[in-house]
Amino acid sequence: MKNKKSKRQQLKEHKRKEIIKTALKLFSNKEFAHTSISNITTEVGILKGLFYNYFTNKDELIEVIILDSFDKLISNFDPNRDGILTNDEFVLFINNIFNSFSSNPLNWKLISQLLTQPDHLEISL
Repeated sequence: MKNKKSKRQQLKEHKRKEIIKTALKLFSNKEFAHTSISNITTEVGILKGLFYNYFTNKDELIEVIILDSFDKLISNFDPNRDGILTNDEFVLFINNIFNSFSSNPLNWKLISQLLTQPDHLEISL
């Protein structure tokens, strides 16, 4: 029974990640304001009602995407977590930012769109 539960949890986590990945693609290509929950669920291949098992609304979904992007970026800021940023660590951080831009272009495309259209969304960070 325990394996069945963990298998169900794994499937749920996989579907959640699929929703996030699809939303990121749609938000960055169609813009947040022009992407509906129906657009997302159709692309993922789930019923619209199932979306609400994972997220309360579209704003919560984009907040998860943005916070995850910034968490990845910030985790590179002080790699040894000693509270001191050395010159070498700062150079590493800058390199990691550029690497992040190239390896996660949709994340940064979305964030730059949101920064230039701040009236579409308020995120409490």
